[in-house]
Amino acid sequence: MYVLPTRELNDGNRIPINGLRLFQADVYIGTINLVKLATREGYRLFDTAQLYENEFKTGQDLRLSGVSRQ
Repeated sequence: MYVLPTRELNDGNRIPINGLRLFQADVYIGTINLVKLATREGYRLFDTAQLYENEFKTGQDLRLSGVSRQ
């Protein structure tokens, strides 16, 4: 199993250094399975943009993934 590399923050918490680029993720079908799998594997950075037209859908999918914003 791949373990995401992390870096320690000033407060002692650790955060993954890799992110997931969602540039060509299908806006209409959605990214829920991709986001669920990625959050389960430890991803916390998701690259979205207005130009990609996927930021709203990715936000919805993150809420459904069950990952806390804390």
